[in-house]
Amino acid sequence: MPSRTQSFEPDFADVMLSLLPDRVAVAAVPMFPGDGCRLELFPEEAFAIRGAVERRRVEFATGRWCARAALRKLGGPRVKNGLLI
Repeated sequence: MPSRTQSFEPDFADVMLSLLPDRVAVAAVPMFPGDGCRLELFPEEAFAIRGAVERRRVEFATGRWCARAALRKLGGPRVKNGLLI
């Protein structure tokens, strides 16, 4: 079985996993608006937040990236806007 974590902050992921059942996966990535790091969004996601301020775009992209990473760790299918792709 693959590891249930995918993280750039292993301590945070390990703590979260110690509190959660085995069927839960954790993914974490540091979030620093303006650091030049861009997490990719699907075009529809980028369009949905096109008018948001930078900090909100970073929060949204970080959440989407973590959700997809956790789903992959659980062996889930690729998901785009709630649809399997």
